[in-house]
Amino acid sequence: MNNSIFKEMEYNTITPMMQQYLSIKFQHKEQLLFYRMGDFYELFFEDAIIAAPILDIALTKRGQQDGQNIPMCGVPFHAAEIYLQKLIKKGFSVAICEQLETPQEAKKRSYKAVVRREVVRIITPGTLMEDVLLSPKSNNYLAAITNFKDNIAVAWVEISTGEFSVSSINESAISALLSNLSPQEVIVDDMLLKDEQIRNTLSVLNFVTPKPHSLFDLKRTQARLLNFFKINSLTGFDHFTQQEIAAAGCLLEYIQYTQKHSLPYLSKLKRINQDKFLLIDAMTKKHLEIEKNTLGGKNNSLLEVLDKTVTATGGRLLSRQLNFPLIDEKTINQRLNAVEVFFNNEELRGSLRKIMSNFPDVERALSRIYSRRCAPKDLNAVKEGILVSNQIAELLQCSKEDLNDYLESQLPQLALFYDLVDQLKEALNPELPVNIKDGGYIRPGYSPQLDNLINFKNNINLKIDELRDQYRFETGINNLKIQRNNVIGYFVEVTSLNNNKINSEKFIHRQSLGNVTRYITEDLKKLESELLVCDEKVLQLETSIFEELCELVIAKADSIVLSAVTIARLDFLASMAELAKQNNYVKPTVDSGENFIIKEGRHPVVELLMPKGEFTTNNCILEANNNFWLITGPNMAGKSTFLRQNAIIAIMAQIGSFVPADEAHIGIVDKIFSRIGSGDNIASGQSTFMVEMLETAYILNNATKNSLVILDEIGRGTSTYDGLSIAWSVIEYLHNINQSKVLFATHYHELNSLEETLSRLWCYNVLVQEWDGKTVFLHKVAKGRANKSYGIHVAELSGMPKEVIKRAYEILRQLSQ
Repeated sequence: MNNSIFKEMEYNTITPMMQQYLSIKFQHKEQLLFYRMGDFYELFFEDAIIAAPILDIALTKRGQQDGQNIPMCGVPFHAAEIYLQKLIKKGFSVAICEQLETPQEAKKRSYKAVVRREVVRIITPGTLMEDVLLSPKSNNYLAAITNFKDNIAVAWVEISTGEFSVSSINESAISALLSNLSPQEVIVDDMLLKDEQIRNTLSVLNFVTPKPHSLFDLKRTQARLLNFFKINSLTGFDHFTQQEIAAAGCLLEYIQYTQKHSLPYLSKLKRINQDKFLLIDAMTKKHLEIEKNTLGGKNNSLLEVLDKTVTATGGRLLSRQLNFPLIDEKTINQRLNAVEVFFNNEELRGSLRKIMSNFPDVERALSRIYSRRCAPKDLNAVKEGILVSNQIAELLQCSKEDLNDYLESQLPQLALFYDLVDQLKEALNPELPVNIKDGGYIRPGYSPQLDNLINFKNNINLKIDELRDQYRFETGINNLKIQRNNVIGYFVEVTSLNNNKINSEKFIHRQSLGNVTRYITEDLKKLESELLVCDEKVLQLETSIFEELCELVIAKADSIVLSAVTIARLDFLASMAELAKQNNYVKPTVDSGENFIIKEGRHPVVELLMPKGEFTTNNCILEANNNFWLITGPNMAGKSTFLRQNAIIAIMAQIGSFVPADEAHIGIVDKIFSRIGSGDNIASGQSTFMVEMLETAYILNNATKNSLVILDEIGRGTSTYDGLSIAWSVIEYLHNINQSKVLFATHYHELNSLEETLSRLWCYNVLVQEWDGKTVFLHKVAKGRANKSYGIHVAELSGMPKEVIKRAYEILRQLSQ
């Protein structure tokens, strides 16, 4: 907004209401301001010009400033979430300015007083809490990044669930961590933006907000954390580094700034050691289509195939597990053994999943209750969630002999809360309104005082009905009505044909419309006044009861969250078993050895896109003496699918999932790297070949002996001899220096000779059958070397003109001679 509109000298030319607006807007220049006026949120000046086309609403005007019309648009307050969603998706943040008193209350202060207003919340992409603004099975992270003496820390929070974590990482791992979190908003120490690599990493994110380095001051941020959690020392949580405290504390300050006086529930700050998880960099996630397909959608992604969860909390947990696979042998096998229990017990699995399917999103409901931004449905969600938790506890208790120790250990975490759920059942009506101010959510019989007020209110309504009957008798107008609207209040309405029958002075004319005339009377106004007072008392008492119920829930918040997290865990494990049953997966053997053995492995996504049984399975046996496969063969023969499926099988095993194979023995992988496909990075001015080299350099600089590396067609983006030389050198480096497990696909048949000089490198090829002048790709990987590329055959399959194909074969024969 143009700063000139904030000048003091101009305040005399605009209304007091607009002066108030400008004063509030001056403090929120970075946000669009939703300014509450009655039943609408209004936007003015540049805010209106920006918002109107995005919201698809009319741009109008209200008053003038310096002789110019003031642009204005508005949205109904009851539908605000729909409009907010559109603005947030476009990357805007919105300041919500509410009325803190009614016009009547303002007039009691002064006849010309402007209604008090205040910004009660700033909505940003990373601070969403409403269901309509969030995806049920997706996490919505807000992150903060800072450094201290070259040590970088990333803190992240999900304010709709309370998850609050921090981690220290090296600069090369920032991209991978941010890719795993996919934060919707990032607060970054502006000192870090001097680093080109970090700037490039952050450039792909949607909503990055630089903040002064002073906001990350250690004393300031530590005090913020101590005050919020009401503790004297953070060591009771964990031993945090200085940069971790700075990142987490700055994140908390930003939450307090955006949420104002209504702070969300946050769990105790948890320190996450990234060395305990399988590292998958951003490009590898993209190549393997872990969460999204190549077009950015979720269809045909690994996540879509694996997701058999029946709860929102379970779905979000699955997403986290996929982004943070484990490398701890004990924990992985603990999960696999739990999945096996559900896999082998169909009755228990089915019963548990049926019960869990009724589990509401308690985490998000509780967070809204905690922040006092809740609706009656949120209390009801907690009630229903506790009931489901109790049912699950009873089911598992009755099935204890079928559980292993790990599953049995989950039972104490399913808190029962019989007293709380009984009170919520007694208090809440079965049918609930959308908003607290709508009233009618407290069940009759719960509060005698409320019942008396409602009975009194009902008696007034009966008196209004009696008054209507009296007026009908007095006037002889049988269709006389008593109705109400927000402008006049209660009124007597008669048709124009009967208007001449109203001759008593008690009927005071208020409004004439086309077919009806409206009147008020002193008796009706008296009853209306009594009714308004009663309505206000009913709403005040209902609100008070509602707040008391919220406090009861908040007092149990930690235990309720623990139950929700436990149910998410059970949902994840049972869903993995259901997935394995449906898709014929097997339990892998996972240990800390060097072997990576997959027998008759399948790609979990590709096989579902084909008729059942038609996917060609393949073995992949990487052992200490042959952990480098050099794979040759034509395009379209299945090399890339083979590479991807083995990386995906490793990820699945290390999240605790069964895998698509007849047999699998996974030596735990610490990092997975891939270089598959090609693409320019136009924004950074990088060619396809440069992108390929950057990705390959990253792999060579970071892969370890325990890493799995899949590479496809290294060196193809340059001349033949340059490309061959680069591929040759990369193979030698991976074999001799990194010593990783490697699947390397190539068209350079000359590389097959490396089998004689590199001890752990074995040559494999994708089988092709030639018969009766036809070429058939068998999609089978076998020991040996390919002697043809079949590139012209692939061109023929693409539908290229026959003349081009014929000429290509002629040229090939000439070159071969």
